[in-house]
Amino acid sequence: MGDSQRWRRAGFWVLLVSLLLGESLVWASQPEDLGISVRDKVQQGKEKPAILLQPRVNVKKLVVRLKGTDGGKTQVLEAGRLRKGSKKALSFHQSAGRQEYEAMFEVTWSSGKTAEFGFTFAAMVVGPLEVRVSEKHVDLDGRKLKFTSTRDVRGAEIQVFGEGGRALGNGRVDLGRGAAGALHEIAWTQADASVRRLELKVYDPEGFWKGVEVRPFFVEPREDQIFFKTGSHAVESSESGKLGETLTWIRKGISAAKNQAGVALGMRLYVGGYTDTVGSSESNRSLSMNRAKSIASYFRRQGLKIDIYYQGFGEDALAVSTPDNTDNKKNRRTVYVLSSQVPPRSKIFPRTQWRKLP
Repeated sequence: MGDSQRWRRAGFWVLLVSLLLGESLVWASQPEDLGISVRDKVQQGKEKPAILLQPRVNVKKLVVRLKGTDGGKTQVLEAGRLRKGSKKALSFHQSAGRQEYEAMFEVTWSSGKTAEFGFTFAAMVVGPLEVRVSEKHVDLDGRKLKFTSTRDVRGAEIQVFGEGGRALGNGRVDLGRGAAGALHEIAWTQADASVRRLELKVYDPEGFWKGVEVRPFFVEPREDQIFFKTGSHAVESSESGKLGETLTWIRKGISAAKNQAGVALGMRLYVGGYTDTVGSSESNRSLSMNRAKSIASYFRRQGLKIDIYYQGFGEDALAVSTPDNTDNKKNRRTVYVLSSQVPPRSKIFPRTQWRKLP
């Protein structure tokens, strides 16, 4: 039986009782005058199910006897004076799951007249929804991630943000009824830029959701002027002091990444090598590649265990624009980036063909 049918039946019995008693009916003699609705879907630990009231007339007293159809203990809900148009929530206790109830109302209107009526309804209390994202299941380069949940879920959405909170992209997935504990995947599209934050929202079939924040780490590039002998890519012992300072910078960045809020993603070190315009473009590109690899290998020998990538840009990304065959030490530099993702193509990184150090 629908709610409207139950209300019509309740109204009929109120009318019949009033006629038998010879009472004249007044406007405040119908159950609709209490403005009843039910908060019938709640999440455990967030709020309780409740009978919601917004009376159309003044009420002196109200008692509701609430009995579960499973034969459990009757709960008594009471309210004192309720003014017309006011709002009142009569919360009741329920364990997780679905439960049907019989609610019997005893109302004393402000006029002193009384009324009794009842109706049945069902309420659903769902357990807490937990969503887990593991570092190994976040693929920033492939623009997708996987997650698990403690309850069945129907879908998810993700928002992607860059530097300064700028929106970069988003994604959605419809899971139908994704099973609890299963590994679900969501992908997204975005502008070509470094990701600073991912906001994942996962929805259950009842419409409740749980959010998880993933914060890829990124440290602004650091630049060194590392000296190499002409035509050589061997790291000179005289440069160990500079590289030691850079290694300290790297380790501080790794520590900061581990201590950040949300899901912490693994860090990678990117080493870019550059030359001036002395020599051919092809030879400079090869020389800068070898030098970048030498520096990357130096950090590995010092005990750096994170993934290290390197690339040589030669004279293709000059710090100072100069004519060909111009000796300029500012262009003979090394740039480092600590990031959870491949640095996007940019003026400083005109190519993205990074090589991974074994």
